Amino acid sequence: VQGEGALQVPTGVAHFDTVVTVRGEQSWETGRVDFPGIDSYLDVETVMPGQFSVQASGYSTGSIAWRVIRGGGRFEGATGIVTGNFVGHPDDTFTDHQLFKLVLPA
Repeated sequence: VQGEGALQVPTGVAHFDTVVTVRGEQSWETGRVDFPGIDSYLDVETVMPGQFSVQASGYSTGSIAWRVIRGGGRFEGATGIVTGNFVGHPDDTFTDHQLFKLVLPA
């Protein structure tokens, strides 16, 4: 999956370059989230499958959590978790809200 999202802090853009595996209504994901405005990145992976469901209307809803494997740039040495909730639309677009909780080295 490649996508771009708007961030409130510390930069305005994030690029996602991840691989998603779907089986039934579960998904696993691994890859990189780049923050080009601050020349930084986070490598992430799921440790438990994300969950989603598809409605008869063509909409889908779901959630997933990623473990931060490593970071670079401003996020060098970061650990933490990222949670995401999304709505998929019938036109194959989606709205995704993510919360990044990072622990940075002192």
